[in-house]
Amino acid sequence: QVNSTDYLGAMSKSVKVAENVTDVSSVQQAVNMFQASEERYPANLNEVVTEGYLPVLPELPAGYVYSYDSQTGKVRAVRQ
Repeated sequence: QVNSTDYLGAMSKSVKVAENVTDVSSVQQAVNMFQASEERYPANLNEVVTEGYLPVLPELPAGYVYSYDSQTGKVRAVRQ
């Protein structure tokens, strides 16, 4: 028998992971579009917003922050 508390906790965690993937994916797409247009990666994620590739950086769930490598253009969500 499955413990309903464990199940609900697992479902809640999977929703948060899915939200992180969605947010990171949209930011990664914006970085890729920036790179294609500007022929360089943005210096930081704020540049993607200031140059109009995203209206704002999507907010990540509590406890997560964006990690960005300006050398490779790779965007990730990491625990604080």
